[in-house]
Amino acid sequence: MLRSLQSICFLIQSIAPQGFNSFKIGSHMLLALLAFIPPDELKDVFKDLVRILPAELKPVVKYMKENYVVGTPSSRGRRRTIPARYPIPLWNMYEVTRTGQHRTNNISEGWHIRFSLVIGKHHPDLYSALRELQKEQADTEAQLAEWSMGRRVRAAPKKKSAVKRNKGVILVR
Repeated sequence: MLRSLQSICFLIQSIAPQGFNSFKIGSHMLLALLAFIPPDELKDVFKDLVRILPAELKPVVKYMKENYVVGTPSSRGRRRTIPARYPIPLWNMYEVTRTGQHRTNNISEGWHIRFSLVIGKHHPDLYSALRELQKEQADTEAQLAEWSMGRRVRAAPKKKSAVKRNKGVILVR
């Protein structure tokens, strides 16, 4: 645990332009890097982190503690603490990053954008949305049937690198 905190501090010292004393960059990076600490070590690392952060960050630390890490202490003495609004497994990216899974929901966002273009309305009524969903399902089933009969799937086109795109823009001028 102490090693991971030390490595985080070292990382920030090497990245931040004015070193660890750069208030905005250093402290915000430390808090953002909590997402990549193993969940079982996170509360201990957060306690150690609170000790080294500047006093100006107390409101941010309190917010993080109550909403993301520990929760809110109960106002009544006997009750347990109210759990964090956003539980650690919801926002922690350690395991996702370690296993190489997607960290974003771009796939579903792409489907939603395409579906809203198909519907052609920002707020469709229920029946037109259901009708379009049925069409989408029929298209999906037709594609599955074609693939099961041996139709080859076209590979997605490779994205051009930024250099090639920039060269293309320069040539167009």
